[in-house]
Amino acid sequence: MEVARTPGSLRIPSPAHPPEGVPLTVPTRRANSSYRNLTKFISLGCIALGVGLVTWFFIQAGLFEEEAKPIQTTKAAKGVDISSKESVMLAPVFTGFDKNNQPYSVSAKSARRDEARPDTVYLDEVKGELKLRKSGDVVVMTADKGTYTSDAKKLDLTGSVRMISTGKYSAKTDAAKVDLTDKGLRSESPVNVVFSDGVIDANGVQLWDAGERILFFNGVRLHIPEQSKKGSQ
Repeated sequence: MEVARTPGSLRIPSPAHPPEGVPLTVPTRRANSSYRNLTKFISLGCIALGVGLVTWFFIQAGLFEEEAKPIQTTKAAKGVDISSKESVMLAPVFTGFDKNNQPYSVSAKSARRDEARPDTVYLDEVKGELKLRKSGDVVVMTADKGTYTSDAKKLDLTGSVRMISTGKYSAKTDAAKVDLTDKGLRSESPVNVVFSDGVIDANGVQLWDAGERILFFNGVRLHIPEQSKKGSQ
């Protein structure tokens, strides 16, 4: 190979052909890795697009069920204004303890919990059981309807309200408010209470400790059977 020399310059001509054994281009490891990543990305994109198209087809065909909607009821318990959206429970049982750490339970055939007031439950065919601290006896209450407030431990009963303490008394009225904290009951409706030795009718009654103390008010009338009168003479 000739090298032409001229004054003030040096020119080295390029060879017409590369030297033997030297490739023109050499692929690098980085280039191969980028190519594999690009291929993997394109494959994943195709799979995602396919899944999206299949899902869209099923939705259009109506094969996916709609999300379950809350049960809506419009019929309210007597004297109770409730929301149209409620959760319905079957055979619920609510339990707790009074201030003396004695247990109580409130059950029903069905119940409806208002979403706007989650601590309030509307009951159908109510049954309540209270355990007395001194005697250990259980007092049973029943009613057609009830409203149970768990935070305040209050139970409002309406419709054929009955309260029975075995061997002591049985009471019936149309409506009553029960404080489960101290097992108190108050009714300002006509009430009839039957004892073993007589019957008392009144237009109101207040009970403490599930009937350990009873106060009648508003037109109280006492009825003593003849047999009881003769036994007392």
